[in-house]
Amino acid sequence: MKVLFLTEGGVDKGLGHLTRCIALAQSFSEREKIPEISFLVSGGEDAQDFLGKEGSYQTSFFDWSVNVNECLGEVSKNDVIVIDSYAASENTYEKISNAAGNRCLMLDDYNRIKYPRGVVVNPAVNGDDFEYPREEGIVYFLGKEYVILREPFWNVTQKVLKEKITNVLLTFGGIDNKQFTEELVRHLKSKYSFDVNVIQTQANTISANDMIDGMLNADLCISGGGQTTYELARVGVPTIGICFSESQIGNLEKLSELGLVEFAGWNNDPHLLQKVEDLIGEISPLEKRETVSSSSRSLIDGHGGRRVIEKFLDYCKAINKG
Repeated sequence: MKVLFLTEGGVDKGLGHLTRCIALAQSFSEREKIPEISFLVSGGEDAQDFLGKEGSYQTSFFDWSVNVNECLGEVSKNDVIVIDSYAASENTYEKISNAAGNRCLMLDDYNRIKYPRGVVVNPAVNGDDFEYPREEGIVYFLGKEYVILREPFWNVTQKVLKEKITNVLLTFGGIDNKQFTEELVRHLKSKYSFDVNVIQTQANTISANDMIDGMLNADLCISGGGQTTYELARVGVPTIGICFSESQIGNLEKLSELGLVEFAGWNNDPHLLQKVEDLIGEISPLEKRETVSSSSRSLIDGHGGRRVIEKFLDYCKAINKG
């Protein structure tokens, strides 16, 4: 089986799309006994280091979302296409789906566009809250059972929580938030005796195993609202969430509603630092953190990517018979 991933990533775009695509590539490999997997990435080559730490994938860099006609020949050579993009237009998706014979797996976060024939996946805790159009030829996989995580997160060591918070982890995804991070670190160190550790993924891309090690060592995490929130939930790290983009707000609000994240607000809120302080006070008791940790691990079981690929391959077999 030949699988082509069309996605985007880098300092200016973040790493969430790449992270999900890597996780799905790992699920394909498990199910299909090492298929031929390649990536076509719109973005800078700074994404290459990230991809290299997660596996050996044939990778090309090209702005496919704008110059789609130039990659349709490559699309038609593959058995299935996976698309994860905020930049590609409806017309681009339509052309790719036609070239792929509708064997497209398309990831979405907020019902962004009208998708063509194929499978649409919203792998978020609020994914089934959206009213997607039910049209012939489109299949939807929606909600928390499809949360996509990289292979090391499929089975994670049980996290042990300490009586008091002493180690705080900060991670805000692949987009550069250096100034914001530095301000938050200064504030935390002026108020608490915490050890504060920062994962700057845009400056120093790290592997999933390194992320897990950092999460297992943390008593509390302050995080952006993207893909990392699900990794934190899988490990069972009590988390305070901060929103950096419109694409994150629904996810954070739903995680907060479910009791998995304490939502502090937007990164540009003038009262944010005080809100973070207040939430640290609320989440500090061990009993509270144990409840959050247990609930998080129960809700996010780590196997959503496997479910996506299993059901997608069943879909492909069905259309082949048709």
